[in-house]
Amino acid sequence: HVSKGISSQDTIPGPKQKVLYLDYETGPEEIYNRISDIQSGMGVDRRPEVIYHPSAHPLASEVEKLQRIVAEHDISLVIVDSVGYACGGEPETASNAINYYNALRQLQTTTLSIGHVAKDRNANSPFGSVYWVNGARSVWEVIRSQDSGANSFDIGILHRKINNGPLSMPVGYKITFSEESVIFEDSDVKLIEEVESKLPLKDQISTLLSEHGHLEVKDIASMLEGKTEGTIRKTLHRNHYIFEQ
Repeated sequence: HVSKGISSQDTIPGPKQKVLYLDYETGPEEIYNRISDIQSGMGVDRRPEVIYHPSAHPLASEVEKLQRIVAEHDISLVIVDSVGYACGGEPETASNAINYYNALRQLQTTTLSIGHVAKDRNANSPFGSVYWVNGARSVWEVIRSQDSGANSFDIGILHRKINNGPLSMPVGYKITFSEESVIFEDSDVKLIEEVESKLPLKDQISTLLSEHGHLEVKDIASMLEGKTEGTIRKTLHRNHYIFEQ
C-alpha cells in the first residue's frame, strides 16, 4: 500500500512513498515475486517503490549505512524481516531488544518490525524480552489459520498495544494464492477458529450469545476456558449486556 500510494480502504491512487525492505530471511527474487503477485491480485499496475536490502548483520552494526540509504532515497517506511535475526543475539535478552530499538530510532523514519510469537498457543506477545513490546509504539498480532493442502488461508490481525489513541478493532482476511497472483478478501475475524480465543472477552461473549441466544453467566464462564463468573459479569456490565442470574 505505502509503496504504490494505495489507501487501505480502496484503490484510489495517492502519492507514492518509498519503502526500504531489510531482508534477513529470504532473497530478492522471492520478495519481488511476492510483491508482483500481490500487486496482480490487487489489480494495480503501478510499479512499487521498494528498495530491497539483503541483511546478514545486526541492525545496530549497519545503522550508518542504513541512514545514508534512508536519506538518499527519501525512505518513508523501513520494514525489518525479522527482528530475531536483526537484534544481533538472543531476543530473550533485554539489552538486545533495547539496542535494536535504539538503532531503529536513528533511522528517523517510520518502521515496521516483524517478529515471531512465543511457541505457547495462548501467548499474545513476541518471543523473547518484554522490551520487544515495551519499546514499540504499536503492536499487532497476526494469527494464521490454514487447512493442509489448501491454496488459501485466513488471518486475524489483533491490535495489542498503542501508545497514543484507542486500540483498533480486530480485522480478518482470506488470502488466496494462484499461479500469478495473491488475492486478499475481507473475512469475519470472529469465525476464524485460531483467533476466536484471543479476541477481546467482550467479542468472545458476543459470539457465544449470537450462536446460542440467552446464556446465564455460569454457562458463559464454563464455555470460555479460564474465565471466572466474576470476570464475565464485569465484562457484561461494562458493555451494557442484559442478563439474568
